[in-house]
Amino acid sequence: PRASYIEGKRMGETICNEYRKLGVNAKSARVSLAYGPGTKKHDKRVLNNFIEKALTKGKIDMLDQGEAKRTYCYITDAVELLWKILLFGKDNVYNVGGISRTTIAELAKLIAKETGVSVVFPKKSSDLLGAPDDVYLDLTKVKQEFRKLEFVSLEDGIRTTINWQKNLYNNKT
Repeated sequence: PRASYIEGKRMGETICNEYRKLGVNAKSARVSLAYGPGTKKHDKRVLNNFIEKALTKGKIDMLDQGEAKRTYCYITDAVELLWKILLFGKDNVYNVGGISRTTIAELAKLIAKETGVSVVFPKKSSDLLGAPDDVYLDLTKVKQEFRKLEFVSLEDGIRTTINWQKNLYNNKT
């Protein structure tokens, strides 16, 4: 189920590599799990899906125990890093991600706390085919090269994203 997404990212990097051979100053940015205001209704990415469930169903139903780990990157941090890579990047490939390591269960509990709902775990977990156990990018290069030391906290980013989505789901158009 995830193969087309992963292959699409690989293809994009391959295209950049080929253009570099032709003298184009092309950069590859490996963006991982960016989130924040600007999403559309019914976005199926897990963070947005949890917020939608909290706002529309009054609870967050989990598909499994949420043990997989993720690192989320708030949209302003992602955009800042992308601009710095585009304008000042010295290397060909960069990771663009956040520093907030959390499990899916912890993420659900944070969203539940901020929205005042409960998290419901299944008695028996479903097998989420193709979902990795751990998603983490090494940000050493962008932190050093661009002196990026501060990132929006997951808690602050979640609050802002929830407020955005409240407007989405309260607007009936």
